[in-house]
Amino acid sequence: MISAYLRNNKAFGYMRPFLVTAALLGLATLWLLGHNYINDIALLRWSLVLTVFDTPEVRLENIGLMHPHVPVYALIPFYYSKILATPAAPYLVSVLSGALLLTIWNYQLKINRYSDGMRYLMVAVVMTNPLFLWVVTTGSGRALSLLCFFLICFAIMRTLLQRDTRGVILLAGSLGAYFFVDEKAFFVVIAAVPLLPLIASPKMLRESPLGVYVLILLPAVFSILSWFYLNWIFHGDAETFLTAPDSEFLAARLTSGESLWLLRYGGTLATASIIVVLSALAMFPALGWQLYAVWHTGRLRHGIGVYFLIPVVAAAIATAGFYLGHPAEMLFLLLAGVMLGMLVMPRNKLQQRQVAVALLLLGNLLTILLFYYQPSGDMRNWQQAMSGRQLEQQYAEELRLGRWLAVGDRATLIDERAGYRVIASRGGSGDLLLSHMPEFKFALKHDVPSVEQLVVMNPKHKEAYLDRVTQRYPRLFNDGMPGYARVYSGKQWAVFRRID
Repeated sequence: MISAYLRNNKAFGYMRPFLVTAALLGLATLWLLGHNYINDIALLRWSLVLTVFDTPEVRLENIGLMHPHVPVYALIPFYYSKILATPAAPYLVSVLSGALLLTIWNYQLKINRYSDGMRYLMVAVVMTNPLFLWVVTTGSGRALSLLCFFLICFAIMRTLLQRDTRGVILLAGSLGAYFFVDEKAFFVVIAAVPLLPLIASPKMLRESPLGVYVLILLPAVFSILSWFYLNWIFHGDAETFLTAPDSEFLAARLTSGESLWLLRYGGTLATASIIVVLSALAMFPALGWQLYAVWHTGRLRHGIGVYFLIPVVAAAIATAGFYLGHPAEMLFLLLAGVMLGMLVMPRNKLQQRQVAVALLLLGNLLTILLFYYQPSGDMRNWQQAMSGRQLEQQYAEELRLGRWLAVGDRATLIDERAGYRVIASRGGSGDLLLSHMPEFKFALKHDVPSVEQLVVMNPKHKEAYLDRVTQRYPRLFNDGMPGYARVYSGKQWAVFRRID
């Protein structure tokens, strides 16, 4: 009876694709984590939640302005659930975001009269795309970005086909919201500006071309300006999020010397554009076929062209600005364009759909090469863990120190900018004195602070510039401090405890 009820229940029918895809993506994520894969951004986001919500006075402004807020907000329910309050929470958010995207797409395919077999095949092909798996299983927040960009693509197509105000409002709102989801949104907006005449209706452009730009871009401009304003209010400098060394909005600028992509193509707009276009066509040949299939329908041609051009132009501009560490960090957005393109393929030409699916499979095979030819460090670790290789324990010393600090309840001075991995391993920030607390600021005003314990990073470490304790007491790690004894020692970290 229960199985019959579930089969006939519409709500469960809509949820079934979500549950199935979430389970499969979750298993892939567990496989990665079981092979010691760790994503640094996932650790940072979870540590940020702990540092804000484990303190006696919870203040949302302590989340800071150095990163988009939506990926952090998405973790708050997991923190309060207790059972799911683990460093695996960012991975679960990514898995659920990816499953939700596939479920929405499956529903839209059903509306467009795709057969069950064709829908399941297409969902399976996209779900097994290496770039999609990398985005969804790494816990980095890119899955949320892909979901939001899918909404942007949907708004673009609605604006083209319906020519109504609702489509324009949806496009404007989704572009404005995207800035709070992904730090790369600034480049996406820049890439979209010259393409707006392809999206807006000719009538609107004839009557008020400036009004079209204002209506579509105003929310995005307002979002960006609000970030400048908040930085001016809280930091005294409107450009802090563009200059602070711990800002995610800087992306690869501070570490451009470690990126093979930027070492080879950084600062070269023309060359970077050619390489990005060729890479995009190789990874997503289905987009080119879709463009060919709808070439004689102007609106659809414009839509698919815009889907392709926005990520490609954004990747080229970001590379020229030494911002993008690897083109895949932007080109994964093309997945949303491919998925929307399948929704507008001609209904009466099934063979074209079959060819498009075959090209999706070909793109999956070619994308595998991306993870072998000049991958980023995270992509290399992901590929090795996914192939079954047991990785060496990443951030082993931070994990040991976090577990060591979890024993006892001593007031401990630590800068969470450098020690976020330690805090995530510790499982909470209770009893820690963090940089946004008055006690932390007061302690650093003295040559010998009056706190129970100090956690300090080796000044020779490449991230030591983030640790305000190390910067304030540069000789502490090696020489110690009067009145304090070393109680924990490692290559990267040391802990000193007040003797009395």
